[in-house]
Amino acid sequence: MVLRLTSELEELLERVKALGEYDDPNDVIEAALRLLENRIRQDRYDAMIQIGIDQLDRGESVEWTPEWSASRRAVALQRFAAGEKPNPDILPEP
Repeated sequence: MVLRLTSELEELLERVKALGEYDDPNDVIEAALRLLENRIRQDRYDAMIQIGIDQLDRGESVEWTPEWSASRRAVALQRFAAGEKPNPDILPEP
């Protein structure tokens, strides 16, 4: 893959590389992309948490009980047996 960077980005890349933590520009770009991926994932989780908070504020909650937990487990096992994949937001693939 060939990347074309603006002169400003090339200068930034060199400044970051000059700090001494990275051996070459590829290492800098790899670290930057991993940080970006983590930030995107964190933003998604923050949005999902806010949805839950909003639901709680509206009184849309269910009291946790051992019976409720057992019923949710039974549903999950039925879905698994039927070949359904878990929601990746709830159970990300390794």
